[in-house]
Amino acid sequence: MNLEAVIGFNGERLLARIWPLCAGHAAAFRAQFALRAPGPPVRPLARRLGRADCGMPVLCALSPAPATLTKHRIPRVPNTTHFPHQLAAAEPSLACALRAIARKAPGSCCRRINSPPPPPFPVTFPLLACTGRVPSGLIYHPDGEHVIYPLGSTVVVKNLRRNTQAFLQGHTDRVTCVAISRDGKRIASGQRTSMGFRAPVMVWDFDAAVRNANTIDRTGELIHKLVLHKVMVRDVSFNCDGSFLASLGGEDDNTIVVWDLAAGEAVCGSPAASHAVMTLRWLNTDPLRLVSGGQYNLRKWHLDMERRRIFPAEFMLGTIRRSINCICLDPTDKFLWAGTASGDVIEMNVASERFARASKNRFSKGVTALAFVDGPPGDQDHIVCGNGDGTLVRLSTAHLEITAAVQLLGGVSSISAGSDGHSLFAGTRDGNRYFVDVDAFEPKLRATAHPDPVTCVAYPLHSSSLFVTGST
Repeated sequence: MNLEAVIGFNGERLLARIWPLCAGHAAAFRAQFALRAPGPPVRPLARRLGRADCGMPVLCALSPAPATLTKHRIPRVPNTTHFPHQLAAAEPSLACALRAIARKAPGSCCRRINSPPPPPFPVTFPLLACTGRVPSGLIYHPDGEHVIYPLGSTVVVKNLRRNTQAFLQGHTDRVTCVAISRDGKRIASGQRTSMGFRAPVMVWDFDAAVRNANTIDRTGELIHKLVLHKVMVRDVSFNCDGSFLASLGGEDDNTIVVWDLAAGEAVCGSPAASHAVMTLRWLNTDPLRLVSGGQYNLRKWHLDMERRRIFPAEFMLGTIRRSINCICLDPTDKFLWAGTASGDVIEMNVASERFARASKNRFSKGVTALAFVDGPPGDQDHIVCGNGDGTLVRLSTAHLEITAAVQLLGGVSSISAGSDGHSLFAGTRDGNRYFVDVDAFEPKLRATAHPDPVTCVAYPLHSSSLFVTGST
């Protein structure tokens, strides 16, 4: 896939290049265009940009004046992230534009070399990157075949068996949170943006994303674009029947908004607390109640649809003061467990809103992720606890005691349990993705990526099947 176009017209030039991630597919797209026109020396308007939040080198281009683009129907390429299969789709229209300019520019010539007909759809290449620094950003789909995770401003849906990927694109900045509905049919994602601007929440159709995997078709993927929060969306969560979505703003917003997914509009909103709120979750059995936690606050909320308001009730912690990082509930909503920045797990009675107990063990760098998993028949259930120091711990729900522990590479940022209750995926801040059998509690490294921006890529001599990447 080697496409080069040089356009000279009225002293302007557009240089757009597409370089392959795998040279083995280059023959399918080998095409070169050249155009020369008399006049003053042209000035290059292209540059190579590496997006720092994508974990992979990305090529972008600066386009000439919009009037020139419109007149000759040249596709405008904004300074946003583009993947190879998207840029390859511009080849037919770019070729037509070159021929049009060649006819209108006196003395110019157009030359096309070795250009076979394009395939039915552009070849896409699997991305190895994964943003591991998004809290609860790695999601194990209920079907057991897909994982969902953010990659810069894109949400990736990856099929683990077929090794195919779908890219949900529409965000304009880094994705900060991802959630999936209980039936697995909808995905919600939020982003951050610049000061003074509003950050949207996107609701996606999972089936449409899977159907469009490895194609340039994006039909039916985006369901709603919900815009209300300022600067950043910190967390999103679907209720148990998928009728409502709750979103939490960042520290500059710090509000909770409940959205009606059928209508695609906000039902109500409320300030989350006097201090920053870090996370929220709907109850598993009640579609009108949710819980939230943050810096020295832990609340249960009730949604009143008649008055279109949500009302908070404080959990009674007494003299205990904790900063809550993450929350999980048991399937019956009898108990709630909260992971704290001080490194312990506290248990609360949801019905009475009272403190029950705290774990005896403290974990270094705080508890950053929690997941409830069912125990074997006749045995006790467990909570899997991920910590900032990279330890993954299994706690019994009976006494909050450690029953198993392993060490992962990087601080744990995500834990997502499978629908079978005996397996889970864990993601770390270093870009590592682990599959864990809960009973044996033995992690298996499934994928790894750079945690920082990629700064260089190199192929070995006389080889196109292997390459090396480096990051800061």
